[in-house]
Amino acid sequence: MRVIDDPEPYELKDPVVVDGLAVRTTNADEADPRRARIPALWERLYQEGHSAAAEGPVFGVYTDYSTDVTGPYTLIVGGASAAVSPAPPLMRVLIPAGRYLAFTSKGDVPSAVVAGWQGVWEYFARPGAPQRAYTTDFELYDPSTLYEVRIFIAAADSPWRRDWAG
Repeated sequence: MRVIDDPEPYELKDPVVVDGLAVRTTNADEADPRRARIPALWERLYQEGHSAAAEGPVFGVYTDYSTDVTGPYTLIVGGASAAVSPAPPLMRVLIPAGRYLAFTSKGDVPSAVVAGWQGVWEYFARPGAPQRAYTTDFELYDPSTLYEVRIFIAAADSPWRRDWAG
């Protein structure tokens, strides 16, 4: 698998409403296969047919961060929705319009996803890197690029954000 080292600036012009299945977890739990909840969440999404409701890309939306990379967060996996409200057991989350840093990882899923997040953590651990906002981040799985995941990270105010044309 291949991870692009430096992210690209990306502006999401319109918010995206995502309906999907949710779990609350931590990176420490996800590192332990006995406590990991994310693989079962994705499996459930596909086994129960919820992904069929998604017309187009599938999203993994990370939100409700309690602190930072070490604290609990909520992950909602699903598709963009125009429904008035989500049908149970689905939950709704809004990906806000705004500026993100986009990381790309290529290879087999889920290995490419794990490598992509490792690239994100390494990038933000670098001296002089912008600070993460810990608001809403998301993964994008586009059916036209089966062996690629894009990870979009909301960054706090930084030189990256000031330099973007808007």
